Amino acid sequence: MKTTNVVWSIVFLLCLAALPIIDYLGGRFCMPLIVPPLLPAQIVPVAIGLLAGVKLVIAVVQSLSAHRHRTWTIGALVVVIIATWTFVSCGSRLPGFLHGLRDRFVVKAGYAKMREFAKEVSQTGAEAIIARPGRRSPATSEQQKQWDDLVARYPFVNWTFGQGTIVVRGGIV
Repeated sequence: MKTTNVVWSIVFLLCLAALPIIDYLGGRFCMPLIVPPLLPAQIVPVAIGLLAGVKLVIAVVQSLSAHRHRTWTIGALVVVIIATWTFVSCGSRLPGFLHGLRDRFVVKAGYAKMREFAKEVSQTGAEAIIARPGRRSPATSEQQKQWDDLVARYPFVNWTFGQGTIVVRGGIV
């Protein structure tokens, strides 16, 4: 009974730790990770963590009613509650996805190339939206040429597999 409570606690904590890791990896790949059938990958650790949490609460109720291993069971529950509270309240305000995307930019493109891109795009006008023409909005030859020119000089523009939008407002890209 003691080890079962500790195991459920560890499973819950691992699921909690998996959430920012999945976000970060999604940012590194420039697209949110998914599991079949097109669900966000975070659903797996959330479901397993929820199961572990329910099992742990059931174990607490059973140990309190049987008057056995109360210290271990309540201790495991307290650790899970404190870890969850810490994760929610002290977590980074910048999602893991953006951290991963930033790290990929730094490694693959570098700050100098990003600054050059931002400077060039911001000079297109005070307010501009450059979107990759897609199936929903057919491209004019000028739009397609503009997008292809950007991709040729700045390959990171096309990291999202041919989809993307660049927004410029007040000189900020």
